[in-house]
Amino acid sequence: MKLITLESVLWSLQEMATEVKVPDGIRLKAKITVDKMLEIGRD
Repeated sequence: MKLITLESVLWSLQEMATEVKVPDGIRLKAKITVDKMLEIGRD
């Protein structure tokens, strides 16, 4: 199993080298959940 490290995450964000493709159905459900979490964080 691959280990994800902070260094590899930082590299990926800086280089924008890793692209993850998510089907629209999953993406939209996840967006609703993330939006709810962000709304709770604003309160």
